[in-house]
Amino acid sequence: MKRATFRQKLWLPRLASLLCLGATALFCSLQARYLRLNERKASLAAVDKSALSIVPGLAAEAAAGNRTVPPAQLRTGIGHVKTAIAEMNAAPRRLSWQP
Repeated sequence: MKRATFRQKLWLPRLASLLCLGATALFCSLQARYLRLNERKASLAAVDKSALSIVPGLAAEAAAGNRTVPPAQLRTGIGHVKTAIAEMNAAPRRLSWQP
């Protein structure tokens, strides 16, 4: 039986350390991705909660007659979206790329 040389014996620790480094890098990248995803979810939840807290107040003002419905919609941003969509639909279709 042939004995392994010192140089051949060093390959096992090298491969083991590379495997551990790769596993650590993969674990850290997945953990960072999970953390960013949770931060985004929390941020979107906060924005959603603040937007939903504004709408009832505007609806109450519109119901009381202090504000009409279209300006209330503009204040919440709904009117801006509707206006932008209407402008996009009314604009002529142009291609910005020319050969």
